[in-house]
Amino acid sequence: SHDLIRTQLRQACRALPNWAQIDLAAAEARAERAKGDPTGIEMEVVARHYWAGGEHDRALFLGLEGVYRLFGSGLMGHTTSFVRRLLKWDDEAEVFGPEDRGELHLLASIAAEHAGQPSEAQSYAEQAAILAKEANLDALGARAWGRVGMLQLRQDEMEPAESALWEALRYARASGNPRALADVNLSLGYFYQQRGKTNLAVTAFESSLDSALSGGILASELDALIALARVDGKASAPFA
Repeated sequence: SHDLIRTQLRQACRALPNWAQIDLAAAEARAERAKGDPTGIEMEVVARHYWAGGEHDRALFLGLEGVYRLFGSGLMGHTTSFVRRLLKWDDEAEVFGPEDRGELHLLASIAAEHAGQPSEAQSYAEQAAILAKEANLDALGARAWGRVGMLQLRQDEMEPAESALWEALRYARASGNPRALADVNLSLGYFYQQRGKTNLAVTAFESSLDSALSGGILASELDALIALARVDGKASAPFA
């Protein structure tokens, strides 16, 4: 088959004594074009050449930039695939710290969800939560558990979702990070709103707003205000 022929050709090429130098030359030849490619596709290609050429640190850091470009371009399936490759490379090279690995897992979780893979999305978020616990990264833990909770909420897994969101809040409080507190309280508000517990939802949204205001985080402030307005609108509607 075509795939078998490609595999055999690749193996034959890699057996050449100067194959690493060929890969490095290919990386250098495409590097400038990769910098100007907003999709991140060229950057991934260059990173793979650097890796094959033995420039592992360079491959990983270039790949990290490339994967964020892929995500920003909306190439979600491509993003999750390249994240898997980067994590596999880093298992071997041990270049990234736990924070970078955690961020990669969260990025892959978001991309997998957009690509219609909720189980994979939850798995990545749970792995980010494990990294956060091991490395005492409270802000990362808040985001990771928050994602786990919201993914479970979307699957109507109410009890696990509530537990995960409260774990996220515990991490957020430990971090003292206003953005983490705003985001987690917003998620808790959505959870209680879906459960029909309006008073608890309002309390959570107000807490989110307070954290956003104290941190000067305009986007989170707007999210909280919109959430509160929607709750108020439903409460005052005659047929709500």
